[in-house]
Amino acid sequence: MSAETDFRALLAAYPGLAALVGQRISENAVPQGTPLPYVAFTSRHEPTYNLLGTLMADRAEFTVQCWGENATQAAAVAAQVTLAVQAANPDRGAVVLSTDGAYDPQTQADASILTVEWWAL
Repeated sequence: MSAETDFRALLAAYPGLAALVGQRISENAVPQGTPLPYVAFTSRHEPTYNLLGTLMADRAEFTVQCWGENATQAAAVAAQVTLAVQAANPDRGAVVLSTDGAYDPQTQADASILTVEWWAL
């Protein structure tokens, strides 16, 4: 399984988050017209190799956008994502590194954007 598949599965299985967004958790983009609230995430990988070229570790960094009808709803979704990350298998070294806010005037939606570190190996 990929880090992305594992991460999405972790989020989808977390009861508090599922209560807020159901299955509206997408990698890269959500379908147009998806009702709020929802979660969309992207990933970036930093592989580490030894001198023989063998993959030793893969640090993934997820940017997790938690969208809601207002800032309060977006923050509630982000809080549940944070709790899900804290519940991850300790082997993943999962941690929320930062939180930012955003607003989309076109949709009049607010977001809480988390940066999550995740170790795949």
